[in-house]
Amino acid sequence: GIVDGGDARVATSTGSVVAPVVVTDDVRPGVVCMPHGWGHVAGDAWGETARGRGGVNVNTVVGSADIDLLSGTSVLAGIPVDVSPA
Repeated sequence: GIVDGGDARVATSTGSVVAPVVVTDDVRPGVVCMPHGWGHVAGDAWGETARGRGGVNVNTVVGSADIDLLSGTSVLAGIPVDVSPA
């Protein structure tokens, strides 16, 4: 039910976002690739340019409790997600 040009809900135990779908052979089957960004969909987002471009906040699905032990930073890759049509 997930189609190119449609929307999908990407969810983890931390939260979920709805994002546009781009189907490509450049990403392996079963893998979701989302650019890291703050998103600006909230009405109180700063700046007219930011609000005009929207986008989702991928941090919504990244848990702050998951820390990479080597670097001490948040885990930003290899996060299990559930994906469904939005």
